[in-house]
Amino acid sequence: MIPDRIGSYRVLRPLARGGMAEVYEVAHEASGEHLALKLLLQVGGALPRFNREYEAMIRLNHPNIVRVYHYGLHEGKPWLTMELVEGTQVQAYAKRLGKAGSPQRTEEVLRISHDLALALDHIHQRGLVHRDLKSANVLVLSDGRVKLLDFGTARVTGALEEITREGEFLGTFAYAAPEQILGRPVDSRADLYAFGVLLYRLATGRMPFESEDVQVLARMHIKQAPRRPSELANIDHGLEQVILSLLEKKPENRPQTGADVARALEGVAGHPLYLPGTLDVDSTSDVLVGREEQHAALRTFLDQAADPAEMRPGAVILVSGGAGAGRHRVMEAVERDAIGRKWRCLQWKVGTSEVDDLIALLLQLGKTFGNAASPAVRGAMLDLQAVSHAQVILAERLSTLRTAGATLLEARANADRAPVLVLVRDLELATPVGIEALVGLREAVEAAGAAALFAADCLDTADEPDTAIRKRLPHAERVVLPPLSHREVALLVGAMLHRRPPPASVARQIWRASGGMPSYIEEVVKGMVDDGILRVQGRDPNRIEWTARENRPIPVPAIARARIAEQLAQLPVDRRRVLEVLAVGGGEASADLLGEVLGCTPAELEPALAALEVRGWVFIDRTGPSPYLRWRQFLAEAVVLGGIHPARRGYLQRRLAALLSHEPAFVAQVKLLLEIGEVDVARARAMDWALHHLARDRPITALEVLDPIMPHVNAGGEFPDFERARLCLLHATALLLARPTDPGLARSLGMATRLVGTDATGLLEAEVQLLKARVHRVVGHFPNFRRHLTEAWYGVEHQGASDLAATIADLLGWSHRVAGLVDEAATWHGRARRIATQVGDPVARARADIGVGGWQYARGLLVEAERTAVAAIAVFDDAGDIRGLSNALPVWVESLRRQGRFSEALAILEQQLPAMRNAEVASFYVRLLLANAELEMDMCRLGRAQECVDELGATLRKGEHLDLRLEADLLWGRILCASGELTEARTRLGAVRDRARVAGLGLIAESASALLAEVLWEMGEERSALETFDLAIAQLVKTNDVPALGDACAARARALSGRQDPEPLFVPMLAYLESQPATILDLQRRLASLRWANVSGRDPSDSLRLASGLLDRVAVQLNDTDRAALRLHPWSRELRLTARDDPR
Repeated sequence: MIPDRIGSYRVLRPLARGGMAEVYEVAHEASGEHLALKLLLQVGGALPRFNREYEAMIRLNHPNIVRVYHYGLHEGKPWLTMELVEGTQVQAYAKRLGKAGSPQRTEEVLRISHDLALALDHIHQRGLVHRDLKSANVLVLSDGRVKLLDFGTARVTGALEEITREGEFLGTFAYAAPEQILGRPVDSRADLYAFGVLLYRLATGRMPFESEDVQVLARMHIKQAPRRPSELANIDHGLEQVILSLLEKKPENRPQTGADVARALEGVAGHPLYLPGTLDVDSTSDVLVGREEQHAALRTFLDQAADPAEMRPGAVILVSGGAGAGRHRVMEAVERDAIGRKWRCLQWKVGTSEVDDLIALLLQLGKTFGNAASPAVRGAMLDLQAVSHAQVILAERLSTLRTAGATLLEARANADRAPVLVLVRDLELATPVGIEALVGLREAVEAAGAAALFAADCLDTADEPDTAIRKRLPHAERVVLPPLSHREVALLVGAMLHRRPPPASVARQIWRASGGMPSYIEEVVKGMVDDGILRVQGRDPNRIEWTARENRPIPVPAIARARIAEQLAQLPVDRRRVLEVLAVGGGEASADLLGEVLGCTPAELEPALAALEVRGWVFIDRTGPSPYLRWRQFLAEAVVLGGIHPARRGYLQRRLAALLSHEPAFVAQVKLLLEIGEVDVARARAMDWALHHLARDRPITALEVLDPIMPHVNAGGEFPDFERARLCLLHATALLLARPTDPGLARSLGMATRLVGTDATGLLEAEVQLLKARVHRVVGHFPNFRRHLTEAWYGVEHQGASDLAATIADLLGWSHRVAGLVDEAATWHGRARRIATQVGDPVARARADIGVGGWQYARGLLVEAERTAVAAIAVFDDAGDIRGLSNALPVWVESLRRQGRFSEALAILEQQLPAMRNAEVASFYVRLLLANAELEMDMCRLGRAQECVDELGATLRKGEHLDLRLEADLLWGRILCASGELTEARTRLGAVRDRARVAGLGLIAESASALLAEVLWEMGEERSALETFDLAIAQLVKTNDVPALGDACAARARALSGRQDPEPLFVPMLAYLESQPATILDLQRRLASLRWANVSGRDPSDSLRLASGLLDRVAVQLNDTDRAALRLHPWSRELRLTARDDPR
């Protein structure tokens, strides 16, 4: 029985089943992300192996290794989630490339093998041995990327364990190294032997040793030399030498590392071997993103048919959707599901020859009985053959088809002991005769009680009320495929590319260009790849760079435009006129307005409106005093506009502008006013629109009117300079939030600066200085940030309490805090709170409180910071203030993280991240994404933490939000360090330190410096490491930022605990540890003491007891999933090993 849910995942479909485990495709309930979930069925002796797989893979972070994310228990059975990859087993992929030894195949084999060698080198450097490398465990994705998977047999090197357990050989004999077969200890060179076997097979198409007798095969591996590959295929001498060196019997005679093999393969190729920076859009993927509910309904339909008690003979399910809705992909999924149940499926594509086709299909079904056909089957076949010619009277053909078809379907279902599924494709193309043939066959099946059912698809307009399909199939179950949401579009694009979803801003662009229709989305993404809007970032094929932004529109696919134009041409004139007014008016209008523009009454217009609604062009809301129309096919707007004669378009613009000029501001109104020259009115409406949406943190929406109005800001009229300055300031503010690198930002800000002299109060000058400060903050010039903030403060400090003054004071506090001046920050945050209190606005007070909460956190007051953040969040929730939430949630989450309350913090973020991802200000989402990545890092889920960092890099452009990008790079350095990539960690952390120092971000700089020192120590540069530690910690002591100092002390203790007692290293943190529930730092302190006790020969029992108590305290605060994962965390592993080895 397939479970509906496992942990926080909804089970979508089974992917694979073995004797010990099942793999499902699942969707995360909060994010909607599709993953693979592996559930262990037989716990017993398989549990250690399953746990080893998780322990091994969470330590790995490499583009050619499948990532593992979470671990948990379901009804006592362990599960883990991993990256959902769809690919081809490497040997099957190589076979498709052509004959063994052909240049094309050899070149690709070299590239694949090179990537696989680097993946092996990655795991070997971390002390792991795969132990089961074979073709089935190497996948090639549709775009050529290579993925290594299945680490269930992986072991840490040095573990003196036998390779047999309960008679099971851990590994596959065909790929097993001699030492592995002989039961000797194995190391990374056994994997390289298996790699040699695989490379031999890929290059030649043959195995080096072949025998169906396992014992004979084992002896061949131990004693027999393989045939030279050049004897089997046209293999280059250099490649042959690499293969044979890998297949040496003695481990010491083989290449010693995967990196050595990768270099040798590049030497054979004569050029660097890596996947070119190209992308492939996978149009063959089985993953149905955004159609999970519909797919579930279809599976339920099949489930009922599979149960004799619920089987409804002749039942019909109808899948409908608009053009581009992806009906065919859904129907293919239904067919796969049925075939997976061992059902027989028949495909009937309706059209002009549909009756002939159905008769031929049934005759083909009859042939499947062969000599076992019963008299009834033979009679039905003869009847069908008799009416197979079109000359037969139609009524007779339909009658025979009905009875004979039911007989054949019933007989086939009885013989198979399984239902038969008839798939009816493109039912909207059916003639009345075709529909009658389907209905007649269905009724006959029902009357006969045959275990046969029907699944059909059609355009949604073909199944509207009063259509033939609706009338003749009234009781069919219906599954409707609506357009996808922005988030579903992002998930679908990620699935098409087998990567993380694009940023929300890009997803919005794709949604606008595709209408949310899956087939059109595929066309849009292909166009983006071809145009370079979407590309691989650098040489890591897993990292994507999205260059599309709001100011670079993505065109509607040509196929969609062509379909819409064809449909428009078939409309009567009165209906086209309605759509023209709707398009010129911005996509929505009341029936009264349409009537006034077209010169008719709403009653006269009603037939045209009803017809457009039925045909799927518009939605009509009839709840108000006048019917209100909105586009349903909103992609049609651009096509309709392009087809209007310029003179008529000008008339419609003037007429609509005159009627709408006194309405509240909206986008189409402002554009229409500009078109007819009413610039002053347009500017006033634009300002109203921008103020409204910027107050709600919707800069992209505000720019819909600000961008078109700015070329007219200096046009003549009675618009005062003060108002022009405010308009320029609004435009610059919106650009800063939505498109910080847009050149228009500098132009609008410069214009506002020139016009601001007309402000008698000086407050507008302060706003300009504040905006300049924010610009410098975004681009990373923090000294200038503080300078302009100070100038802004001078403009408001004597003006009385105001939101502006509180905001400036709060930002001054933040600027001092990130510079490492925590005590000075306290003064400014306190001042901001006093001003906000005087203002009397709860939201302003809550924003100031969050500044105080951030300072409390920096001073190590975790309980106080948590309390302050929770109170502020309640205010922001009530007010719907997403800016406030984006600032408050990280303070709360960080306070919980330091206390080890990981599950609580992750639950908060899980609830908020999906909504925040769609915010129009990217930094709101990024702040929460960073907090989430830190939590995943602490839980040692490196793959998930890395994906958060990758998504952050794709969300923020280069040249903006330097502080956030440096924090992400700092975390990336932690990930690299934890996964053993010390050289890369050194480079990245050094760059973070240097860039942060130049920018004046002292805390980030010294935090990076402390981590860099730990890396230097691990690399053996101990003197340099000690000097770096001393300098970083000395600087952090001066800042009074307690968490940052604690992290630095923990890093030094991790590095030095093998040489000295770490307790003195934590002296600066003792007061913090004694007064606050800083559980994680205390745990790191006790683990360091435990390491020191082990290496120094001291009694470790006290340290073990204290560390175990702290870990238990963390475990009690976790949910079941995270608690299960904690048991496999490196912290737990270290405690288990000590407890096992301690004789006391």
